[in-house]
Amino acid sequence: MVATTDATSAVTGGGGAGRQQQHTLSARVRKIIQSIKEIVGNFSDADIYMVLKETTMDPNETVQKLLNQGLRFFYLFIFCCVD
Repeated sequence: MVATTDATSAVTGGGGAGRQQQHTLSARVRKIIQSIKEIVGNFSDADIYMVLKETTMDPNETVQKLLNQGLRFFYLFIFCCVD
């Protein structure tokens, strides 16, 4: 869930153990998330932000991780669901 204002936005994501955490994002981070979303597609802003934090805000590494994660799901689908 993303709430947007002029200067910042908030991303609500998993806080672990069923808790939700809300993070306020600067316009710069919001722009990075939107750029990454154009490349990787079907990931939520919260998912992208979580991976950005894991990669110390490195957008290139974030894209690689998300694309690899998407490929894993694709291969699982292909091998499990196709006769």
